[in-house]
Amino acid sequence: MADSNSHNSSVTPYTHLGHTNPWPFTASVGLMVAVFGLLLVALKSPVGWMLTIIGAGVFLIAVFSWVTMLVREDIGEATGLTNPEFPSIGRWMVGFLILSETFLFGALFATYFYLRNHDQVYTGSLLHFYNLEGKVFEIWGLFPILNTIFLVSSSVTVHFAEEALRHGKEKLFQILLAITVVLGVLFVGGQVYEYYNFAVNEHFTPQVSTFAGTFYTLTTLHGSHVLAGVIVLTSLLVGSFYKSLSPKRHIALSVASIYWHFVDVIWILLVAIIYLRYI
Repeated sequence: MADSNSHNSSVTPYTHLGHTNPWPFTASVGLMVAVFGLLLVALKSPVGWMLTIIGAGVFLIAVFSWVTMLVREDIGEATGLTNPEFPSIGRWMVGFLILSETFLFGALFATYFYLRNHDQVYTGSLLHFYNLEGKVFEIWGLFPILNTIFLVSSSVTVHFAEEALRHGKEKLFQILLAITVVLGVLFVGGQVYEYYNFAVNEHFTPQVSTFAGTFYTLTTLHGSHVLAGVIVLTSLLVGSFYKSLSPKRHIALSVASIYWHFVDVIWILLVAIIYLRYI
């Protein structure tokens, strides 16, 4: 009996990080504020950009902190501190996050279709929807093609990076994850340059038409998700050099990988619906 008490007293107290994690809720609030700010920008409100920047900042900080907590939880699992009665809920959490993001993008896509069909029904043409000057501005070009290549390729590299880590090939994992981060940065940089070219050279701004407003809303929201993913993957890459990831603790990478694939799928939908207008 005494031996049993002695053994129990030597066990490190367990704290399950996932059940007290405030960051998913914080990320949702930040995202909501950012989207509300974008709506105010479309309405030419002076506080629109301020709310957008604040909301995006809160969202990025929350995502980074969330991943940091998941990494700490992974370390606890690998060192035997995890209580078997409370398995990690990282994948469940990212599942609910993706579900909420699906509803968000779904609502915006539905808004796009409603506005487009409304103009077509009441004006008999889509020219007013696409441009107030009676002409359709073509947005498909070199940079959307390159961005599609960058993002689809990064989805492949992050998959094989995860596989390499699971099989103990840590150097290959780090190389593939670094390539993924670089491709993500190239995507964000390409989108920023595309915005600059549209606004300065083509005078295609959110105010010129209903289509322009929905285009910038959807692509900016998606771009903020890519930027968040780049920050998360970069933190995981840096942490891997300090042994925060290993074949036995990679929940944080699995969660980030699922999120990254989701962002890739949304981009393909954006290309088909917004850029190429297939639907």
